[in-house]
Amino acid sequence: MATIKNPLIELLDISYDTFNMMHRWLGRLSILQAVAHTLCWTIAKVQQKGWEGVNQSLHGQLIYSGLAATLGFVIIFFQAPKVVRSWAYEVFLYGHIFLVLVSFGFLWLHLKEFPQLGFLIATIAVWATMRAWRFATLAYRTWGGRGRCQATVEALPGDAMRVTLTTPRPWKYRSGQSMYLTIPSIGLFTAHPFSIAWSDADHGLSRSKTVKRSNTKVWSDDEKRPIVRGREPEEMEKATYSLVIKARTGMTGKLYDRVARNDGPDPGKMTFNACIEGPYGGDRSMASYGTVMLFASGVGITHQIPYIKQLLEGYNDGTVAARRVTLVWAVTSTDCLEWIRPWMHEILGIENRRDVLKIILYITRAGLTQPIKSPSETVKMVRGRPDVQSLMEAEAREKVGALGVSVCSGGGLADEVRRAARILLSRSVNVDLIEEGFGW
Repeated sequence: MATIKNPLIELLDISYDTFNMMHRWLGRLSILQAVAHTLCWTIAKVQQKGWEGVNQSLHGQLIYSGLAATLGFVIIFFQAPKVVRSWAYEVFLYGHIFLVLVSFGFLWLHLKEFPQLGFLIATIAVWATMRAWRFATLAYRTWGGRGRCQATVEALPGDAMRVTLTTPRPWKYRSGQSMYLTIPSIGLFTAHPFSIAWSDADHGLSRSKTVKRSNTKVWSDDEKRPIVRGREPEEMEKATYSLVIKARTGMTGKLYDRVARNDGPDPGKMTFNACIEGPYGGDRSMASYGTVMLFASGVGITHQIPYIKQLLEGYNDGTVAARRVTLVWAVTSTDCLEWIRPWMHEILGIENRRDVLKIILYITRAGLTQPIKSPSETVKMVRGRPDVQSLMEAEAREKVGALGVSVCSGGGLADEVRRAARILLSRSVNVDLIEEGFGW
């Protein structure tokens, strides 16, 4: 249920995060049932033959294997809370798999003489099939006739990295897609999910390669650079997929330190062999909403940027309903704007962008002496945190058609957006809320 390859995700249109939550709660219920089963047997045995009878029973395979399986499940219960997953995800993941395999081994011995063994065998077979399927996907995207997957990593301000990937087997990119990335030289068994922030492997607008990065601290508001429409089929071989990764602990921290310390011919930039698995997601469209609000904090912007490009292109082509698009992005400092500068320059250069798109940037940790200046009326920079309730109420009053709200953020901002959406729904506003996150 917790695998990204779960076919029920698409069949039932239930998100991976929801299935992951169901996995955790059904697992907790199974553990409680195992504990209750063990306690009921123990109480009955003590009443019949005392603790000496319990001790004698433990010498039999049926009882000691069942007790060992229950003990393994209890350890999993205390090993799986979010605080452990956040502290060291790789330790949690592989420890979780090891504990499950050991517990299932004892459970196999416990059920060997019972018909319920068939359910355990079916569970193991499904899990093994899904793991093999995921490895096959990784191998298909990583290796091919035109070489192997490469990742060019560039260190950015704010302890972040821009990763540009090439794959021997590219695909046509859709907004909202994500992938799992592994860099073997940094961490062979560490696969982390990341939103794909940008790709030229589509058939929408694609700017020529002459776009240059600005050295200013705010985005330029230039709409005069040429835009090239479409991509030839043979150009798909050169398609790239870009991510923005925030350095934390584990693999991302090691990768950032290694790239940032590079003082070779291209300081702060390195190329690695990489393994990728995906794409996943991309089945959520914002094209049917007349008014769209996109909320993001930090690297959550990587999920929203592709939707902006898609909606602006669709507006010019007459293929989307969107007439008002608002991006609200909260970052700690103006240095974070560098993360998406090349892509934002392209977006700001799309025809008729001013008629549709409004961008509000909130700098949450700007000092009182730090100047905050808005580049234009449609790209505003504000000091402090966003007042989500006021922003959504103002947009609801002026909305065109249905209001679609998407949020990709940490708990605080996501909670505020969810709360504001509930209030609007209670006032009979036609609003849909879409939350994006990588649940562990």
